[in-house]
Amino acid sequence: MATSTIRDFDDDRKTALRGRADAYGRSREAETRESSRVASTRPSPDVGMATRTRRRFADVDDASTAGPARTEHLRAGGVIVLVAPWSV
Repeated sequence: MATSTIRDFDDDRKTALRGRADAYGRSREAETRESSRVASTRPSPDVGMATRTRRRFADVDDASTAGPARTEHLRAGGVIVLVAPWSV
């Protein structure tokens, strides 16, 4: 296993890390390893939220999530207004 050294570590971050380690019953070293593991397994920032959402729901059938049917009403001037059944 590799060894890493962190230089110029802020005192505030060090204190926060110590508090988290105590809260989880771990050593500061173990908490640092866990924080590093969690940070390194997060989704890549080059993939946006919309892309992640689309991938997550890619297998969901559109018909199963469709809302109630809407009807079109033609108003004067040729403007089409979509009206949901519950608003009529």
